Amino acid sequence: SAIIPLIFMYVLSLIVSNYFIKKTISEDRHTTLDTAASAIKSTYVYSYEGEYRVDDFGVFWKGETRLTGKFLILDTMRDETGIESAVYYGDEIKITSIMDVNGRRATGNKAEKYISEQVLAGEPYYGEERHNRKDFYVSYLPLYADEEETEIVGMIYVGVETTHDKARTLEKTRNSAILLSVIFVVGFVLVNIIVSKM
Repeated sequence: SAIIPLIFMYVLSLIVSNYFIKKTISEDRHTTLDTAASAIKSTYVYSYEGEYRVDDFGVFWKGETRLTGKFLILDTMRDETGIESAVYYGDEIKITSIMDVNGRRATGNKAEKYISEQVLAGEPYYGEERHNRKDFYVSYLPLYADEEETEIVGMIYVGVETTHDKARTLEKTRNSAILLSVIFVVGFVLVNIIVSKM
């Protein structure tokens, strides 16, 4: 029957379409997070001179500037873009825009061991995490001691909530299904017309 190849093509087209929609959204997230991390890194490099360090009391510094307690840069990024961020020294959060469910800063929290080992060895990490009952797509990038980028001393974390991505995927998939359905119906009608004239 002529309809079987059409059904096959319809289903195959839906699968391929859904794959490319998810791939595009994933690439968009990747680019967004890389851009955000670069912005954070550049802001601290050009705003404060010197190397990142932690003193004997656990206070986080860049050169002679105390960064512990300075959340304005990261909070502004969150408020303007929705992107959460944190700066780690070693595997521990020193400054962050992330708040826990009780409204406290997530400073002092440590990254998962497999993540910190990978990033502190120079390899970025991308993945999914859950904070405060919300899903996030995140990246951890190496934090270098200074602009020379010779010594890795910590990590820059950025994360974006993925709830909206799921809605975008569903909407685009639905639109593709509607378009493909129209094409399928038109194709089916044309095939029937051609077959009836043979």
